[in-house]
Amino acid sequence: MGKDRLFLASCRYCHIPVTIATRFGPEELETLLTHVRSCKPTTRLPEPPGIEGVLKHFEVRRTEERE
Repeated sequence: MGKDRLFLASCRYCHIPVTIATRFGPEELETLLTHVRSCKPTTRLPEPPGIEGVLKHFEVRRTEERE
């Protein structure tokens, strides 16, 4: 069985790690949106806020792999 890559998204504004996932789906997108809206309420997000528009507010890096 292969290993899954994990990605960590940290806020570009407060530098707090917000979520870690193998992929950024609807659940992760909502978590990231909630964080940006609370951390930086004046930030303009596209409507509808797609993953690319949201991820530009985060530093995403690969972390350890899990089995």
